Amino acid sequence: MCSIGGAAMNYNDYPTEPMGDGSLYRQCKSCKVPVLEINGELDKHRPWCEYRQEMKARQLRDELLEENLWLRFLLGQVFHSLPEQRDWLDPEIEKGMKAALESKPRTGR
Repeated sequence: MCSIGGAAMNYNDYPTEPMGDGSLYRQCKSCKVPVLEINGELDKHRPWCEYRQEMKARQLRDELLEENLWLRFLLGQVFHSLPEQRDWLDPEIEKGMKAALESKPRTGR
């Protein structure tokens, strides 16, 4: 299970279907793994499962966004701690730093 802020995530919002004619048991519509076997754990879906792949992509996107925000913060700290006289700094690098700090991060949502 995924852990965000110390709380485990329970993945149970995937599409399901009955396992067979008249069966009360259900399975993931994409990978056909029984719901009881999955038990809310993303990694219990098959690696090729559409739901699993979408959730993994979302996790990665969220992690990259968090890292991007942290790096922007660090860049700001470095940039603002530079001395006022920056003739030693390549103007293109300074211009790039300013542009990066002024632009808004894309959330992808």
